Amino acid sequence: MIEIVPLGAALAMDAFSVSVAHALARPEMRFQERCDIASCFSAFQFAMPLLGWLMVTRMLRLFASLAPAIPWIACAVLTVIGVGMIRDAVKAKRAGGEEQVTAPPGRRTLLLEGVATSIDALSAGLAFADLSSGQAVLASFTIAYVTALLCMFGLFLGKFIGRRIADRAPILGGAILIAIGLRMLL
Repeated sequence: MIEIVPLGAALAMDAFSVSVAHALARPEMRFQERCDIASCFSAFQFAMPLLGWLMVTRMLRLFASLAPAIPWIACAVLTVIGVGMIRDAVKAKRAGGEEQVTAPPGRRTLLLEGVATSIDALSAGLAFADLSSGQAVLASFTIAYVTALLCMFGLFLGKFIGRRIADRAPILGGAILIAIGLRMLL
């Protein structure tokens, strides 16, 4: 646990940042929507290390051939979502500024973000090769729990900041997603 909790925090940083970006774009987000976002990200942070563990213990050769594409896929997904947020915010400003980006992220968007922000957790699962199945599940659960807590904190932090910079918040949120994608690529 001494190693897994900090690992979970490190793995959750992308999901935390995306949570902040969502709350910046929609500071009026309902509590249930915040829970949905945090749950989605933590579910992927739970599943991906287990998938990595399964891959390393069962099918390492397959994963090795896919590894070079993972950062590119994550970067592309987050960039497309970020550009969409910025485009919608600019359209809203041109339409008079009153029409803010208020639509909650759709399930498809959340799922894509969940995959993109948990790719590093898949790689972390490779380090679980020496763990038993029970230990791998416990480690993955701990990572998911830490992710859920950090995402909820990020959603409330984004709400706090978003209310203060409401006119620029959706653009900032989109820029954050693009930056996360580029960081994953680099």
